[in-house]
Amino acid sequence: MKPVKLAYSKIQNAGDLLNEYIFERVFQVPYVRSTEIWEYEVTGIGSFLDVLFIKNELTKRNLKKSFQSLYKRNCETVCVTWGTGIIDESSDKAKRLARNKVEFMAVRGLKSKQCLERILKTQINPVLGDGGILAPMLLEKIPQKKYSLSVIPHFREKNCKEISYIVNKYPDVHVIDMQDDVIKVITEIAQSEIILSSSLHGLIIADAFRIPNKRIYFTEAPLGSGIKFDDYYSAYGVMAPAHRIKSVEDVPEKNHILDSYFISDAMVSKMQKDMYHCMNQYLKNRAIK
Repeated sequence: MKPVKLAYSKIQNAGDLLNEYIFERVFQVPYVRSTEIWEYEVTGIGSFLDVLFIKNELTKRNLKKSFQSLYKRNCETVCVTWGTGIIDESSDKAKRLARNKVEFMAVRGLKSKQCLERILKTQINPVLGDGGILAPMLLEKIPQKKYSLSVIPHFREKNCKEISYIVNKYPDVHVIDMQDDVIKVITEIAQSEIILSSSLHGLIIADAFRIPNKRIYFTEAPLGSGIKFDDYYSAYGVMAPAHRIKSVEDVPEKNHILDSYFISDAMVSKMQKDMYHCMNQYLKNRAIK
């Protein structure tokens, strides 16, 4: 099989690097990272759905993108999306597709779906979910619990002072670094009984292992408006407002985290099944073409 031309962000962050591990170990297919929009075959996990569109603003970047699109708009390869999502509300300003032959097979959530429908001016019916929900498939077995509470800061916040407030309240808290080895990150999440996270994929992986968790907010360091969180939760038809932590008093009690966790096994199982099935079927169809 020819390597899949996979679009994703190549940064040292477990959420983004899940793309490599899932394609290599779960779907067991060769891949190459694609950086040119007209070469994309699959857009993977991440908040970069916007790259498939040209926005109204006449910035240098968009002008360059427009010329590239005119030159190579008629792509021979179909590009499918797999759990990709929008980054902020400005996504709605997109004017048209930057290339042809795009199939919105799966997007992260209802927010992304609705945004696309407004831009395309037509209804679409993608699978809703994030590929990170397949993280348990990357471990040979589920490890035993080791940490009563873990906190997962967004990688841009891993040195922020607000983490110390959680440590002050819970001295035995374990801090998980999203820039560590991906399997180490997944293992440590699986070893946790309760999770607090300002990282979206910290929350998604926790959900994948059915670990009670709570979305927290430290700073404005992460990119985007936070809509990516709303987008993910909209795939379940629920809302999960961020819990702001500005002092020790803001750190939630463990019982509160347990009582307020509302993602059910059925919700997670459905997303895992849907996300696995749609990509597996795509790869089977691709192999026989």
